[in-house]
Amino acid sequence: MNNKKSEYNKEYWLKNKDKIKKRHEEYLLKNADKIRESRKKYNINNKEKIKTYLLNNKDRIREHSKKYRLNFKKQVIDKYSNGENKCANCGLTDFKNLTIDHIDGNGEEHRKKIGMGAAFYKWLIDSNFPQGFQVLCFGCNLEKGARK
Repeated sequence: MNNKKSEYNKEYWLKNKDKIKKRHEEYLLKNADKIRESRKKYNINNKEKIKTYLLNNKDRIREHSKKYRLNFKKQVIDKYSNGENKCANCGLTDFKNLTIDHIDGNGEEHRKKIGMGAAFYKWLIDSNFPQGFQVLCFGCNLEKGARK
């Protein structure tokens, strides 16, 4: 009986994936405050359980975080390089060495407000990729900063 039910659920999910995801997103938006409060209570009441989980799953959490950050970086680099994924100055295409540059040179001040890394990339995505940024490799970005 359980096998039939799980098979049915899997088929239903595959057929209605977009509809289910949309409904879930709507629920999360509608109930954001309630969910946030519930999570807060859970975290307060389960500190030791959470601590144990984090200690026992360091590698898994680290890997998930890496994928999370990399996904944001890929979206941002792709957008600001018009899909070319290369440095606007020297043409370097080594993705690991590509970064986002504040064209007007106010990066340090902006990072203090927004944050660095994934927080910055997420801000760019959430802000619908505003003007004033370009893709540079770390070398060109450092050189530009030194010219100030």
